[in-house]
Amino acid sequence: MELDQRNDHNDQEEHHSLCLTDALPLGTGTAIEGVVDVQGQHFTGVGGFTGGQGHVLVSTVLINVCAFAMIGDCLDYMEWKTGTRLTGMGSAIQSFVTKLGAALSTSFIILMYIIVDLDVGSITAAVTANPLLMSHGVRNGIFSVVSLIPAISLLVCTIPMFFYNLTGDFREKMETELAAQREKKGITITD
Repeated sequence: MELDQRNDHNDQEEHHSLCLTDALPLGTGTAIEGVVDVQGQHFTGVGGFTGGQGHVLVSTVLINVCAFAMIGDCLDYMEWKTGTRLTGMGSAIQSFVTKLGAALSTSFIILMYIIVDLDVGSITAAVTANPLLMSHGVRNGIFSVVSLIPAISLLVCTIPMFFYNLTGDFREKMETELAAQREKKGITITD
């Protein structure tokens, strides 16, 4: 049996290297920048609700790149340990976790609207242009939803990175043994 392997391995190596080296400083930096940015908007009203949200994009891209790069490593590890590769299961689990996260985050935003007594229908162009027209409690609630809670969750997302050991010599050993296992089964992977 022969499997055709695209040149994704080198791309995965580059993403993997970025993840482990830069995830914590970049995630922490963007979280801090986000809190400072939104805090400035909160007190000054400058920027409205959409200004200066670049930290969200940087953090989201970083987490998504790391997550998808790590899935391939985990599938290799599972195949190395069990002798069976379940790529479909890995994709299905990733899809489920993504959908669950989206559902929970949307539910949480709605819950925060209820907690801070925000009437979405009352937000007019004047309020969007000058958030200081909203009550202090509503502004604090929105501030928490767009800065504090995402900053805390981004920091929590970096915790698994400290326990991710599919790197360096261990990973090379795993890949070498995995190649030998595949060869015994008559599976050849070509570039």
